[in-house]
Amino acid sequence: MMKRIRINSGYGDKEAEAAGGVAPADDAARHESVPPAGADAADCDPSEAPVESGRGGAHSPADAGETAPDAETLRKRAEEYLDTLRRVQADFDNYRKRARKEKAETIRYANREMILKLLDVLDNLERAVGSAARCDVNSSRCIAPGVEMICRQFGEMLAEYGVAPFRSKDEPFDPARHECVYTLEREDVPENTVVEELQRGYLMHDGVLRAARVAASRKPSAPAPCEAEGAGKPAEARDDE
Repeated sequence: MMKRIRINSGYGDKEAEAAGGVAPADDAARHESVPPAGADAADCDPSEAPVESGRGGAHSPADAGETAPDAETLRKRAEEYLDTLRRVQADFDNYRKRARKEKAETIRYANREMILKLLDVLDNLERAVGSAARCDVNSSRCIAPGVEMICRQFGEMLAEYGVAPFRSKDEPFDPARHECVYTLEREDVPENTVVEELQRGYLMHDGVLRAARVAASRKPSAPAPCEAEGAGKPAEARDDE
């Protein structure tokens, strides 16, 4: 007895023989997909469906009528870019040479203004020497005013460049500002106090330009043991010994 069963597939229903038979070809063709009712045949033809080019339906340059540049155009562009790069490199090399030369000139003549002011001081010093040659050898009053004027002028010139002397005598000894040449025993001042200034020190802006050479105080040294031993005895006992 033959039994027919119905098999559901993605392309429609197919019937097969349950007794080991194979569905006839005309039966399979009969169950091919049929367009829905009312649909146009052209709408269901896959070959006539519109195809989108690119993502999001964008058109390629070929569809828009654009053409890719050929090799000759690319070669000309590359030569233009290379020529521009060479010009920029040459300009930078010239700028670097010019900047190096200007820097060297600036360093070479950096002290020009100071030298000009020193020349004024030298002129006054030469005038003082000439005045001293015309005066009496034992007279110092003829050159003293000129020398004082030179010192004052020189100090004003240094002040324009931020250079000024600082006080050292009677100040606490500061290793950052003072150079101790020797020490003196002093009881009237605290220890490590500058008691003599041998060479004046100078500041430039906020830093030490030259440290002052000074003499500092120290406590009197303790007496020698022999002196301390005899100091407590009477004079007669020391004479007997």
